[in-house]
Amino acid sequence: MFFDITLGVHKADDENVIYREAVRSVSVKDGKFLMIRTRKGDYKFPGGGPKSGESLEEALIREVREETGFNVERVKKKIGTATERKPDKYVKSAVFEMISHYYLCDVSENSGAQELDEYEKALDFRPHWVSIDDAIENNENFLRSNADINPWVQRLSAEQITILAEKAFGNYCIIRDIRELNDGFFNSGFLIDLDGCRKMVLKVSPIKNIRVMRYEKNIMDTEVYVLNKLNSVQGVPAPKVLPTKFP
Repeated sequence: MFFDITLGVHKADDENVIYREAVRSVSVKDGKFLMIRTRKGDYKFPGGGPKSGESLEEALIREVREETGFNVERVKKKIGTATERKPDKYVKSAVFEMISHYYLCDVSENSGAQELDEYEKALDFRPHWVSIDDAIENNENFLRSNADINPWVQRLSAEQITILAEKAFGNYCIIRDIRELNDGFFNSGFLIDLDGCRKMVLKVSPIKNIRVMRYEKNIMDTEVYVLNKLNSVQGVPAPKVLPTKFP
C-alpha cells in the first residue's frame, strides 16, 4: 500500500467506538481522476459502505456504477487506508470511526445512467474527471469558506432572527446574543439569549421544494406535535414549544 493514515482524535482503550467501513475507487484517465462533485461544491472519490454479505470489491463495483454511471472493468490493487476518528454527533461520549479502503481501478470508456438514492439526489451527485491539483485546491477553498453544510439547511441572518423574535414576543424584546448550532443534519438551529435572562432555541425547517426522504417530510410538524403532547402530561420533562409557523 502507498498510505495508511489516521486522522482525528486519539484512540483510547476504554472508549465507546462506532465503526463504519467504506471502499473507494481511484480511477485515472489522461491525468485526471474520476470524482464526485456535490451540490455543496466539494469533490470526493466515489464509493460507500458494503451491504450485508458484500465483499469490499463487490461493494466498490456497485457503488461506482450507482454514483457515477461508469462500470468498473478491473479492480487492480489496494493502494491505501484512511481512518477518520471524531466525536459522534448522536451518541454522547462515543467516537465515530470511519475506515476507508482505496482501490486503484479501471472503469469503462463511457458511462450510463446513475442510480442515486434520495440522499445522493439531494446532494446532486455528479461525476467529474478532474486533476488532483484542481480537486485539492477546490476542497481547500471549500473548507476555508465553511461551506460544509447540507444545501437544504436554511441559514438565517441576525436581522431575520430578530424579526421572528419580535413576532413571537413583541417589538420590545431584546436579543442579547445569537449563536448558530451548526451540527444539525436536517434543520438549522440557533441558541438565542433573550433579554439576558431567558434562553430559547430557534429551529428552522429545510428550504422548500428540496428533495427529502419520505420519513423526513413534515418532520418538524411531527416534532411539535410530540412535544406538545409531552407537555400535556404532568411530570414529563420536555421543552416548551413557543410560536411556530412564522409567515
